[in-house]
Amino acid sequence: MSSQSSGRARRLAGYAIACCLAVASLTGPSPASAEGFGFATFTATVTGNGTTTRGSGVKKSTRAGTGEYIVTFMRSVKACTPFATVRGTAAGQISVAPVADNGKQVAVTTFNKSGVKADRSFSLLASCV
Repeated sequence: MSSQSSGRARRLAGYAIACCLAVASLTGPSPASAEGFGFATFTATVTGNGTTTRGSGVKKSTRAGTGEYIVTFMRSVKACTPFATVRGTAAGQISVAPVADNGKQVAVTTFNKSGVKADRSFSLLASCV
């Protein structure tokens, strides 16, 4: 294949990808409503006092007690897998689990490096398929 044909093929492929991305951005669901594609990802960044600083698909977060938080999403996350990590430079631990009697909520518990419950900022992701 000549370099001219190769360049033309690359440009056509680039145009095709750009076209598909443009159509998807106009017609596809947002990340918080991506269930139209069979998946969804929800996120929340929460401070140690329970305030949501940013997120996608999250309705609210509350501090339920020392190191204990409830994050409420806009739709059910029962079929999702939650992942969480503590934020900041201090070492710590975190646990996350769905709330049994409310499919829209996830319980998060944060601990200091010694395993004692402590108020910590964290990031939460719920991956749904």
